[in-house]
Amino acid sequence: MEDKRKVRASFDQYEENLLFELVRKHKSTLDGKQTYGRSIMRNKSCCDRLATEFNSDPNTMTKLTEQLKKKWKNLKMTSFKTVNEEKGMQKDKRATRKVLQTSARN
Repeated sequence: MEDKRKVRASFDQYEENLLFELVRKHKSTLDGKQTYGRSIMRNKSCCDRLATEFNSDPNTMTKLTEQLKKKWKNLKMTSFKTVNEEKGMQKDKRATRKVLQTSARN
């Protein structure tokens, strides 16, 4: 039996940057939180346009709309984790500084 799994091409740095720029360009439509019919259709058509623009670039491999959505979601989650870790490190530094200041006073 043959294994018929889909082979997915990974995104290189150029493709990630292009996706970031295209999402930023269409941000107002993509970030809409309304759930009524017209809004959902507008968001879907915007995602399709974004995929068409992405795939029209000669330096990219063809990607499906679902692949681009998933990649964008993963990039967002990674950036949120990084920001939260940095905030946590800043809090730790402040707490350490505070302990050192209090112990220096005593």
